[in-house]
Amino acid sequence: YIGPFKDLSDCSNSQVLTVYCITSNPEDLALTPDNQSLIVSEFGGIRPYEESQEGSFSIFDLTTSSIKEMPVIMDLNVWGDPECQRDSDTFGPHGIDLNKRIDGSYQLAVVNHYPTETIELFELRKDEQWSLIWKGCVNVPTKYYFNDIALESDGSFYVTHMYPREITIAAWLNAALFKYSTGLVLFWSHNKFEELEFTKAGQPNGIVKSGNTLYVANNLSDSITGYDLVEQQEIAHFHINSPDNLILQDDSIWVTSLEHEAVDVLSCPSEQCSLPFNVYSLSSQDLKLQKVYSFNEDVMGLPTVALPVDDKIWMGSFRLDRLVNFDK
Repeated sequence: YIGPFKDLSDCSNSQVLTVYCITSNPEDLALTPDNQSLIVSEFGGIRPYEESQEGSFSIFDLTTSSIKEMPVIMDLNVWGDPECQRDSDTFGPHGIDLNKRIDGSYQLAVVNHYPTETIELFELRKDEQWSLIWKGCVNVPTKYYFNDIALESDGSFYVTHMYPREITIAAWLNAALFKYSTGLVLFWSHNKFEELEFTKAGQPNGIVKSGNTLYVANNLSDSITGYDLVEQQEIAHFHINSPDNLILQDDSIWVTSLEHEAVDVLSCPSEQCSLPFNVYSLSSQDLKLQKVYSFNEDVMGLPTVALPVDDKIWMGSFRLDRLVNFDK
């Protein structure tokens, strides 16, 4: 990317984007079951860019445009692996997924990097306010470094392994340049992880499941791929630059793309960066393009998630102080 950077320090809206500078690194978003609020995963960082630090969970009220930290109440480990124990109430959330369990309760699964590498499992409950009841965790084996998660109604899940934890910036840039496989998808059930060999790709990232098809955003492979879980093979493909989290809604998959080179992030003049990006809507049947929205030198950059709510698209980023929306 060769071009000017916009000064984003005054937190003003643009003609198209409305901003709410009230959050810290809202890397992933989920809509509450009443469609009234966004659950915000406030990201604490990953290697090789930085060491993981503490992040948090927030809840953004769509009616009042206000945000507050979500209460987390510790309970017994009934949904996770009995060997996973946690005595800390600090988290470093990354990808999240909300799903309705067979018994009707709502489960939030979280890829967590702090203080250790785990999958954290919560029940989302509303009394006077939305809160998270901790229901267990799963330890991540040392050979894996997870990014995003897709829950099943029985509590099993699919999760993306990006690349080795000890990867260097040089090795990551090399993988970005030459597009070789660095990771794959795993399935967790009955306290065991199973590698899905047919999903090997460059930095698997966002993941959703529709019927027997698993859709994966392969960030360094610059593609979204659909895999048939029965046939265990690729059945759909869409080329897109640096895709991140995937949001499945109705018949569409929503995804962001970075319209610049990976190395350009290093030239951002400050934390808030106006690098160009797109938001795509794709068919959840065959990944055919439905619509694309393009943004250049606007009041945000480096998006990681695009979530439609009514007539708005809400966006977050791994490196941003704001939630942002635009009209659908």
